[in-house]
Amino acid sequence: MKRIAYIFGAVLLGLSACKEKAPSIRLVETIALDSYYTMPVPAVEPHNVLIEDFTGVSCPNCPAATDIIKGISSNHPNRINVIAHHIKGNPQTFPQPESKYDFRTDAATTISKSVFSSIPSLPIGGIDRRPGSSDIVHPLLYDRSEWSSIADQRINIADSINLYVTSTFNAATNVANIEVKVVYLYPVNTKQYMSIAIVQDSLEDHQEVGSLVDTAYEFESVLRNFVTTVPFGDPVAPTLATKAAGQVYLRRYTYTIPTTGVNGWTPKHCRVIAFVHQDDANGAKNIYQSKQTKLVP
Repeated sequence: MKRIAYIFGAVLLGLSACKEKAPSIRLVETIALDSYYTMPVPAVEPHNVLIEDFTGVSCPNCPAATDIIKGISSNHPNRINVIAHHIKGNPQTFPQPESKYDFRTDAATTISKSVFSSIPSLPIGGIDRRPGSSDIVHPLLYDRSEWSSIADQRINIADSINLYVTSTFNAATNVANIEVKVVYLYPVNTKQYMSIAIVQDSLEDHQEVGSLVDTAYEFESVLRNFVTTVPFGDPVAPTLATKAAGQVYLRRYTYTIPTTGVNGWTPKHCRVIAFVHQDDANGAKNIYQSKQTKLVP
């Protein structure tokens, strides 16, 4: 077994050396451990679809888009993972005058610019970070009218990996221990990266709905932050040029959950979403697989 310990706070300058793309940053200090082993090649698990919903509390059409996602999830139970991105710099994401929370994050904003180029309007979404939209300027983004059909197409693809994620939580210290396991189903020699997001459900606040404001709207899948480097994630099995069939890559993260302040998180309402995608040189696009679990089991 090969075991390597990383403390990522010390490598920020190295990650930001390339001038041709946005610098990768880690928004919090985390500690990660890698390990490798092999096992008999398992059966292929069904593909899960990741929907990244760019939304805002001052966007009157965004709740209708959320309803579409709920319908897709209902059609494909336990197969749809959702991250609701609230970006900065867009008037439709500004909090309402009486809002309790500000859902906007630097992480969502950086991803919107570095992975998706820019966000032309709200609501709009990405599905598995795959191209195919009729919008040539924003090829990874889809109008909500396209979400159901694209998700139906993606749900049946065959993946090159199985992905597993687990989480344990220490309520005394607010520390989560997150473990992600990648199992290769056949040899892969392309570079891959991993991203891990924490989202929160059951957040009640003001939301513009049509011409009205719902003062008790329940927000789901709100991005709180990424455990991994933003925007391109962390390398998967970086010491292996070729990942053989049956190769297992295990990564463990320790992450402290911020629970204080007006925007403090509620751990029992949080979920962990892990996904494997192309490397930083390819803009963290083309999601191979995604999985989620509760932050607090």
